Amino acid sequence: MGLFSKLIEQAGKEIGLDKLTKSVSEAAGKLAEGLEAAGIDVKKEVEKEAPRYQGTVIGSSESAAAPAEGESGFSWGPVMPDEENQYNFPGTYLEYFSSIFNKDFAEYTPEYFKEPNWKSEHFTFFDGGKKALVVELLSRKSNAKRIRALCRQQGIPYLRFYYDYDGWWNTRSYVVGRVNKALGK
Repeated sequence: MGLFSKLIEQAGKEIGLDKLTKSVSEAAGKLAEGLEAAGIDVKKEVEKEAPRYQGTVIGSSESAAAPAEGESGFSWGPVMPDEENQYNFPGTYLEYFSSIFNKDFAEYTPEYFKEPNWKSEHFTFFDGGKKALVVELLSRKSNAKRIRALCRQQGIPYLRFYYDYDGWWNTRSYVVGRVNKALGK
């Protein structure tokens, strides 16, 4: 056993992690017993809640026409919906979002911003010179919270869309619906 492992083991003993772990385990066992006594099959419920995602199917017209499982098909799921989305749009994700914002929300004068020192891209919707909404476009690898925090401080509505999650399509109706909701429409 290395020095680091010994230090962690000693710290765990001092903090009482073994007692905490045992308490949590016992509580989970009692909860499972109570649910089973109430007629709830815990294993079945866990399996039902587990993600069903198996991968993304892009391009195959036969696959795209097949019905998606569960609630899939609106803007997320293993099968690309027929509706316009960022993956079947003839351009980049940035062109896709820009197209929607400029066409469907032209009354707000959406402006694109890319911060040079950050991996952040966002559109700010202006209503008569006043900021009405900020929509940030992020990679799933991003941990950016700066713009969201600034918007919160200033009381400006904020949305974010991830553009590179497999199985998350950002369909036109999904994007328009979320933006409308954020704008209070």
